[in-house]
Amino acid sequence: MKIGIQNLGFVKNVELDLSKDLIILCGPNNTGKTYVAYATYGLMKFRSDLPKFKKVTDGLRILLLKGHFDFDIVDLLKDGADYLDGFAKSYVKNIYKVFASDESLFSKTLIDIKLGNEKELEDTVRAQMINQELGIRNSLSFRLTKEQNSTILSCILIESEKSDASINVENNSKRAVTSSIIMEFLADRISDIILSFIFPKAFISPAERIAINIFSKELSLKRNVLVDKLLELKDIGKDDDPFDLIKRRASRYPLPIRDSLEIAEDLINFKKNKSEYDHFATEIENDILKGQVIISKEGDVQFKPEKAKSLKLPIHLTASVVKSLSNLVIYFRHLATKGDFIIIDEPELNLHPDNQVVIARIIAKIVNNGFKVMINTHSDYIIREINNLIMINHQPNYIINHKIPSDYLLSSERIDAILFKYDNRKAMTLNVSESGFEVSTIDEVINDLNNRSQELYFKNYTEND
Repeated sequence: MKIGIQNLGFVKNVELDLSKDLIILCGPNNTGKTYVAYATYGLMKFRSDLPKFKKVTDGLRILLLKGHFDFDIVDLLKDGADYLDGFAKSYVKNIYKVFASDESLFSKTLIDIKLGNEKELEDTVRAQMINQELGIRNSLSFRLTKEQNSTILSCILIESEKSDASINVENNSKRAVTSSIIMEFLADRISDIILSFIFPKAFISPAERIAINIFSKELSLKRNVLVDKLLELKDIGKDDDPFDLIKRRASRYPLPIRDSLEIAEDLINFKKNKSEYDHFATEIENDILKGQVIISKEGDVQFKPEKAKSLKLPIHLTASVVKSLSNLVIYFRHLATKGDFIIIDEPELNLHPDNQVVIARIIAKIVNNGFKVMINTHSDYIIREINNLIMINHQPNYIINHKIPSDYLLSSERIDAILFKYDNRKAMTLNVSESGFEVSTIDEVINDLNNRSQELYFKNYTEND
């Protein structure tokens, strides 16, 4: 699937190939990389104000009359260009909420969605099994089922004798209203299921992650104060609109930060889940953090250093690298599921160069274990190591001689690299070959530093000779 974005903040035009396993956004500061990452995350999470599939709406009428209806998900998506266009337009109308900003800032923003490889889409649909029962009233429900290796979604109406009796006494106008509500509900639920095959579950690690686990409790306290304030307004009958106060306070932060805060505030419940990808959390702890990230009984993030295991340091007393990577540890230990789309804003944040190389290797392993990853990076070390892993993939003797694990290797065909620049405000898709890709804005700085260093060194050597 490809996403075209126009007039998003500083960016005039960018195209993302979301079918790739690793998407790398690079370029100078303030050129729109984070905007694009946030917009992509918001697009994958968007499920409100959805347009309706005409075939689904027509099918639901048959469902209410005959009690059963089937449709082919893949055929629906192949013919769904108009639906995707409507979905994109609806998202653009709501995109200001993703950024917690004014609507006028996105008045010229345009988004175009193209499905791309139909075979990959069909494989994705076939791989998943669906078995959901949706209750509309106490005596009326619907079952949605799809078998594995099938593309057919079956919708079945389940009515009890009690529901038949209640429907029979309804007058025509009331029945029409009831049917309309049911169809609206089911159409939204089916749209949500269909969109889940296009847009995977998304997780984002924003640059603000360092502060989130530290201040989430304080923000929760402020939220409680807000509730108390609303109750006060209600009790004393002030003219202030409490709903307006809620809206202004709740939308203060962009969606990625709000979602990250929500996870941080509910760690007690997330702690109960155990992901099959816990080994990535352990790898980050062992190879970079040199200690263990834990969640206390109270839901606070703590750290046990490798060399002082009796200590349990609160997150605000830990090194910046722990603050930077603890949310990724928690994600892989408790939340990660195969096929997730992971967005990491500046994975190099607070990492020494040696650990930047390590995180690049871990990202490669994550990609090779069924995840899709988007990173926004300024790190020459990360880019160089990714290029190394691409080149190694085409050197079988090197792999054997150096015993390189297969899950470190990256295929150039599965990588999308995009360079953001000041000069034309357009994002340029870079050529990724068997030798990797070049980021001119980084290479130019490094070459300039090297040239000046050599010039100064030889000048100093000559003068002192």
